[in-house]
Amino acid sequence: MSGKLREIESKTVMYIETTDIPDGIANTFTHLESRLPTLRQRKFYGVMFGNKYWAAVELKPQDDPTAMKLKVGKIPGGVYICTKLKDWRQESLANDIPQTFNEITMGKHVDPTRPFVEFYRSQQELILYAPVRTE
Repeated sequence: MSGKLREIESKTVMYIETTDIPDGIANTFTHLESRLPTLRQRKFYGVMFGNKYWAAVELKPQDDPTAMKLKVGKIPGGVYICTKLKDWRQESLANDIPQTFNEITMGKHVDPTRPFVEFYRSQQELILYAPVRTE
């Protein structure tokens, strides 16, 4: 599997963190979603910093993270290699996310200072971003 290099801008997000990977990820997203007034027009991310995983949603101007009891953080910008997974909700594909990250980073210089990012573009499409160094 190959990926495409893409530069992304940093994003400010609200999040809930878990270290229960992969078992706790679905529950963490459920808790995040329950704290939002609506899920419509929201951009959701999974952000992996070593052994920590953020279930995250992009911060909007009208959001009050304190009232929602959510932490605020940044997804760092920079160059990432990315690929799309269609129909990612199928259990077999969802379980392949770590392997897909391994495949797209094979032979690349992974940047250990930035996270691996999952962008949940829709119920059918997931975009995976792996941080790479281009020097």
